[in-house]
Amino acid sequence: MSAESMLPLKNSIVLVTRPGSRGAELVSQLSAVGAETHSANILEIQLQADSAEMRSALSEIQTSTILVFVSVHAVNALEQALILNRQTLPAGVRIAAVGEATAGALKKLDMAVAFSPLEEMNSEGLIACFKDISLSNQKVILFRGQTGRTLLSETFRERGATVIEIESYSRRYQQQDFGPVLSGFTADKQRTVIVTSVELLEGLVQCLSNQEQKTRLFSSDLVVLSQRIADAAIATGFAGQVVVARETSNAGLLKAALSLRSAD
Repeated sequence: MSAESMLPLKNSIVLVTRPGSRGAELVSQLSAVGAETHSANILEIQLQADSAEMRSALSEIQTSTILVFVSVHAVNALEQALILNRQTLPAGVRIAAVGEATAGALKKLDMAVAFSPLEEMNSEGLIACFKDISLSNQKVILFRGQTGRTLLSETFRERGATVIEIESYSRRYQQQDFGPVLSGFTADKQRTVIVTSVELLEGLVQCLSNQEQKTRLFSSDLVVLSQRIADAAIATGFAGQVVVARETSNAGLLKAALSLRSAD
């Protein structure tokens, strides 16, 4: 087996925006296949597990309630809230998850996932899972961050559901100096940026301090999780190849990064 096949991302430099433990895991996976990998630690997640809003949500959950989780962070927040309040979910609760990783986090807690998209792993994909489900007079509790899309809540309300939105976690963006990392984004290397949300894209761009840094970043290839992120990146000024990962998991992002090398 050749060194190139063992280390297919050798002579590549990758900037990863995915935060937390999942981001660290992705960095390790990319490094294992030869990439010089850096984390963009611009986002801190703070769970709101002990908020009055979360405690109120727990009291609202009944057997027929539909619980919707937009991310792994939302799942982690509910898990902590249940532990703090010494509660368990009532039998019969229906659970919906946006994305494979979110569904996986719920399953690890032995929470059966009734609705989760298999292909389009975003709000539109989850809405499609409910196309044959009556939502009239149903109670839906949506666990989300303090910002984000409103498509889920708006659609469920339009279809007759009572929607309770819970801010289960907050995001705090931190300014970072990417000068040292971007100095390595040279023409002799394959340069890739992995972006997992529009908010992270905006936070990354806001950290750029001069035109040289913008030029180096915007000429890089991109791996993103949705066409929505891709469109935002192109509108911002990214001019390299853009690949939308077919899976939202780290494995899906790694495959997408590898596809850029095979396309050379």
